[in-house]
Amino acid sequence: MNEKIKQLAKQSNIDIDGMGYGEGNVEEFARLIVQECITALNIAGVPEPIQAGLNLGKVAIEDHFGVK
Repeated sequence: MNEKIKQLAKQSNIDIDGMGYGEGNVEEFARLIVQECITALNIAGVPEPIQAGLNLGKVAIEDHFGVK
């Protein structure tokens, strides 16, 4: 399993077993994953036209999942 996902699971108090199954705050886990996707769109140093497109993607993800 990806280390970032393990870290987010731990932040959400999700206890993941060796097979990837777990228990805990799944809603918080999902919110953190969506937030990571939004953060991934915030790429510093890209040209302005590309930034505009990335911002549209960020807004679409926020609106779709209701995360700000």
